[in-house]
Amino acid sequence: YKAKVGDVDSLIKQRLYLTPLLDVIPRVVPRGMRLLDLSFKKEEEKMELILKGTAYLGNSEKELEMVNAFVLRLRGDPIFARYFNEISLVFKGNKQIEKIMMTNFIISCQGQAKGKVIK
Repeated sequence: YKAKVGDVDSLIKQRLYLTPLLDVIPRVVPRGMRLLDLSFKKEEEKMELILKGTAYLGNSEKELEMVNAFVLRLRGDPIFARYFNEISLVFKGNKQIEKIMMTNFIISCQGQAKGKVIK
């Protein structure tokens, strides 16, 4: 009986729960930033979380600073740091919507998968 309980306990501990990771994101998103898309993929031992969004402050330099600060907040969060050892800005571009210029970005968070994914 104890062996079976130990086996089940081991399986549960090997799973990757996305809820704590997803809970961090709204806590570190600065004002003026909107996330437009989030995707997660896991292949064998690697996993990647992609965050796509836009930033608007009326100044493209300040918007880029805001995006970089967001990346630093993600890197500095203990939950993110536990799962993702590489968090980087992989795309930055400007886009005009009507007469407003905004900064679009894509952030890649990569790490080693340590179990099955539970959403």
